[in-house]
Amino acid sequence: MMRFVTCTLLVMCLVLLARADDAPAKEDEKPGSKTTSPAPSGQAAIRPADGKNPTPIKVQLGVPKSWDSEVGKGYAAILKETNAALLEAKEEDRIKITAATAEKIVDYAQKHPTDDSTLDAIVMAIGMSGRSPDLAKTHAAAIDLLKENFPKSPAISKVLRTLAWMKEDACDDLVRAVIKSHPEPLTRAHAARVFVDELDSRVQLADSLGKKEEDRTIYEKRMGKEKMKKVIDGAARFKKEADEFRVMLKTELKGQLPNLEVGKMAPETASVSLVKLSDLKGKVVVLDFWATWCGPCRAMIPHTRDLVKGLDGKPFVFVSISVDEKMETLTEFLKGEPMPWTHWWDGKRAMAEKWAVEGIPTLYVIDHQGVIRYKLVGYEPESSKKLDATVKELVKAAESAQK
Repeated sequence: MMRFVTCTLLVMCLVLLARADDAPAKEDEKPGSKTTSPAPSGQAAIRPADGKNPTPIKVQLGVPKSWDSEVGKGYAAILKETNAALLEAKEEDRIKITAATAEKIVDYAQKHPTDDSTLDAIVMAIGMSGRSPDLAKTHAAAIDLLKENFPKSPAISKVLRTLAWMKEDACDDLVRAVIKSHPEPLTRAHAARVFVDELDSRVQLADSLGKKEEDRTIYEKRMGKEKMKKVIDGAARFKKEADEFRVMLKTELKGQLPNLEVGKMAPETASVSLVKLSDLKGKVVVLDFWATWCGPCRAMIPHTRDLVKGLDGKPFVFVSISVDEKMETLTEFLKGEPMPWTHWWDGKRAMAEKWAVEGIPTLYVIDHQGVIRYKLVGYEPESSKKLDATVKELVKAAESAQK
């Protein structure tokens, strides 16, 4: 599982190492880790500089480029004002400043409760206010706005994972409500899968906290003794509920989501240019979910370049699927970084959700018959050796099938 104790601490603190005009991202582990979690639009996060070195500290809140409506510009103005204050603030004042921003967001949201940008902004406000006793009313008001206006909205899908990550009863109840009563079966299934992933993560977190004193010390310092006890004591309940939702996905919601297990047929997937995965049948395909701002993803580029070059002319296609918010971000990056293979853009992250991508880079290897043969999450030289070996073996099989 990708989300370790450090991920929980960093996300809940909502302290950013990011540029305000970039797409937001959530780091799974400490800076320099092998994976980065792509946060839903509007979610504050921590960004690594590259695959090895942490970014010099520059505390800012991510301002989504997708906030281009008049209402969205109002939220952006609030965050930019906060960012200006953060640049001048002492370290001990930063959380107080970001938490206070939640009050402004909630006040503004109450005047514009149904705008698309309000959904993202409310989720940010919930995160910002959750650890401040002085903002308990603001926190509750933000959750009430979410419950009143978005449980049956098509847009709720994009923030479900973030809500589950927050590990709050009210947010959990909202995800459960989506699973139970959202009008779209696909959204219900997505919510169930997200919650299963999160509940499994909590079981692992509880196990880690129970066994490792260092993890307990870190978690208690950041989240408090009561919250730590709640995670540990809830392990059995988390497992039971996760198992119940697994059953639901196999019965009531069967067929809504693709089976992505190794050995299963890859689901049909199409790029914005309508190039389909099925068009590549007969070739070995690697689907690589990544982003230009993801340090581990960028660290993998030279390796991918060598792999693609070594298989030139063979039945092999490497497809990088960018989750950058803007296509222009991707195209500008490619102008300065040689990446001579196929690129698809997934700005709305529909493909990433379909393929259950929780952290990037995530790679799926698909054989010439369209069957998933290998999955890799994260980048490090040792794990990539198996990727290379798997690809080369499958390419040989594809060549034999062509004879």
